[in-house]
Amino acid sequence: MFKVSRLCIPIGPECNFRCRYCFRDQNHPKIPSDMTDVMKAYLRQVSPAWCRAVVLSGGEPLLHWDTVKKIRELVNPSINVCILSNGSLLTSDKVNYINSHYMEYYLSHDGVKTQELRGVDVLENPDILECVKRIRLLTIAPVITNKNPDVMEVYHYIARKLRRDNFYYLHGTVMDNGHCQDLIDGFDYDIYGQSYREFVRKYYKTTRTRFLIGNKRSHCSFEVNLHGVVTNKITGQRYGTVLDSYADCERVMRKLCRNNYCSDTKCPLQGSCSYYEEYANEHNCRCSMIRSGYL
Repeated sequence: MFKVSRLCIPIGPECNFRCRYCFRDQNHPKIPSDMTDVMKAYLRQVSPAWCRAVVLSGGEPLLHWDTVKKIRELVNPSINVCILSNGSLLTSDKVNYINSHYMEYYLSHDGVKTQELRGVDVLENPDILECVKRIRLLTIAPVITNKNPDVMEVYHYIARKLRRDNFYYLHGTVMDNGHCQDLIDGFDYDIYGQSYREFVRKYYKTTRTRFLIGNKRSHCSFEVNLHGVVTNKITGQRYGTVLDSYADCERVMRKLCRNNYCSDTKCPLQGSCSYYEEYANEHNCRCSMIRSGYL
């Protein structure tokens, strides 16, 4: 059986946003939104002995709210379930459900540049803003691009909006996947590195997300769709099913993914970073090195 400490499940490809850096539409737009019996049986067997969190993404997972609730019902109640969402479909009833079931909510938001990058700034909507404020286990997940390279600036903008500092903050950088070069050209690595190091010094201990702590077992790019197929979240490449072991899927991944950028260097992150072999290149690896403290 496929065992990981963090189980990532995309719930369909549909999204009501068109974020400029999203890779879903280009690479694998046919993510299933119906759950098979095989997947239901697998979710019942997922054990807190080896799985710390189930992460629901999309598309926009709140477009499939009934599926979100079904997964929460199937998964062991002691396992954390997290929703990665753009926030646009939040309602008071959904917040009540999320809080009462001790679920973590990841809001994708890019600070002052959100309108430009995502098309909509949901925190400008007073009803949604109030919903976000009420979420108990809240993580803000910005994407850092050449438009918003200052990690601290993004953090402070969101903190002012929410008027709370008891939220987790976990950023990522725009991925060089061949579809959003306009958000990478001129990326200021100095500002990014300096602001990230400042954030770590001032806030990291209090804003670190819980379910990622100690997560060294699962390969960052593995995800399991609702049909029980293990794929690469970036490329959509199939590696196996939930009936296969983690080691079997990893062997397939190593066989199918050949990236000279990784294999020709002595990178200290080999085997652990999310870009290893599948999507290694100068920009992605430089950002990973900064976040890991090597640059």
